[in-house]
Amino acid sequence: MRAAKLLAACLIISAAPALAESARYLREARLVMGTTLEITLCPGSERRVMNRAFEIAQELDDMLSNYKSSSEVSKLNNADMTEAVPLSLDLLELLELSLELNKLTFGAFDITVGSLTQLWREAEVSGMAPESSAISAAKSSIGSKWLSVDKNARTAAFLKPGMAIDTGGIGKGFAVDRIVKMLRESKVECALVNFGHSSSYAFGSPKESDAWRLSIDFPNTPSYGVLELKNAALSASDTFGRPVKAGGVITGNIVDPRTGNELNTPKRSVVTTTSAAAAEALSKALLILNEEEIARLRSSIDFEYLLVDQRGDMERSRSFKFFPSRSRQ
Repeated sequence: MRAAKLLAACLIISAAPALAESARYLREARLVMGTTLEITLCPGSERRVMNRAFEIAQELDDMLSNYKSSSEVSKLNNADMTEAVPLSLDLLELLELSLELNKLTFGAFDITVGSLTQLWREAEVSGMAPESSAISAAKSSIGSKWLSVDKNARTAAFLKPGMAIDTGGIGKGFAVDRIVKMLRESKVECALVNFGHSSSYAFGSPKESDAWRLSIDFPNTPSYGVLELKNAALSASDTFGRPVKAGGVITGNIVDPRTGNELNTPKRSVVTTTSAAAAEALSKALLILNEEEIARLRSSIDFEYLLVDQRGDMERSRSFKFFPSRSRQ
């Protein structure tokens, strides 16, 4: 069974399989979290299950958005320093997972990067690069160790002034995991959940194959090849997925929380693991970490990866189930 491309207008292109008897599959795409969420369910799946999947995604968007003043994240970001803010069970779990991933990635993933990402968003709008003093000030407010999460009281508080969280590096993956959990509970036999063409989960396998086949594609670049995935998550990241133009300089859209700077060296990553939230965070962390740090990270958490450098050279872990395209062989 061949893989068919689904083109995206955003940062990464990923692809869902072309399915024999595709009319029997239930497939729908909607705009959520500012991007496209596409879900494919196996034959026999109920429409109510599909609708519930999109409801879950919308509920999480309402909870995690930095752009909605009524969201839980906005309420936490706008709270006074040390004020204990009540959390839903979902946000509590996301924050706990984020703190764990921060430690595992040696700080390369940090959900408290909100003040810094906001600074670069403003730079993109104004066309003026941030002053080094502004970057230093924003960087001083970053640090997961200054985010206090009380599991028993189900609250969170910032312990330094100016802190803010940004769930953009884990939110879509978290939503994918929640959707897949519901699909399992609903006895769906197989599904492919594709969020933003960068965070996906392949649940079960299509009737025509032993696994879902995904084409690994990035904008303006020949296909890298096809990946087979079953009961696993995939996430792809690109330092120049959404270039930022400010002060006459074009930089990437991935911020290194350890330096405060956006990455300006082209690099791409693809990660597969059991959790879509973890995969999303790890795919961004791999763009920042060096070879030794990646090796140490893999000793702490089970995942497979593909890395592509600015020359187009590929490096992948031994168990990354990948079939390079002819142009890449």
